[in-house]
Amino acid sequence: RQVSRREGVSILVATPLDIAGDRCALLFAAATIGTRQLALLRSVADALAAPLAAQRAAERARMPLKAIEATGEAVLVTEARAEDERVVYANPAIAALTGFAPEEMLGSSLHQIRWLGEPVQGWQAVREAMRRDEPLRREVILRHRSGVPVWVDLSLAPLRDAAGRCTHFVAVLRDINDAHDAEERVDV
Repeated sequence: RQVSRREGVSILVATPLDIAGDRCALLFAAATIGTRQLALLRSVADALAAPLAAQRAAERARMPLKAIEATGEAVLVTEARAEDERVVYANPAIAALTGFAPEEMLGSSLHQIRWLGEPVQGWQAVREAMRRDEPLRREVILRHRSGVPVWVDLSLAPLRDAAGRCTHFVAVLRDINDAHDAEERVDV
């Protein structure tokens, strides 16, 4: 109120503004307001609604990706039908698990990643699940870039298009080295 008095503003008008289902208001302050100013205010509100709604929709569409990038679990997305299931996405957590930056993983094959440590027979179930477009969960060993073996809990799931065809796989890898080390100490 002090600012409005000091600046000579005596009228404050709010017009409703619906942005992607959220109710907002466009405020207009003036010394005087007439029919023309009210029409202009409504016109501005109408003109702002569509771009603001598009911006909000884009933010909501980015939210799942932001969540995946913020998680502490490593996430890889691979092609389903290409030879060697090429990696098309890797989140930042993959670096701590493997020693490779997400950008280094892009374009590499799942075969290259799996050969980092475990013998072929350990990955046969993974390969078979991918061939059948089925989910799978199992413990596997990867080898960190430094050469250290890393036990991971691998959760693999097919991603399907609108027609139900598997187009990609998502793999979530959780470091379970501590649990395996504790288990080995108990067994000894």
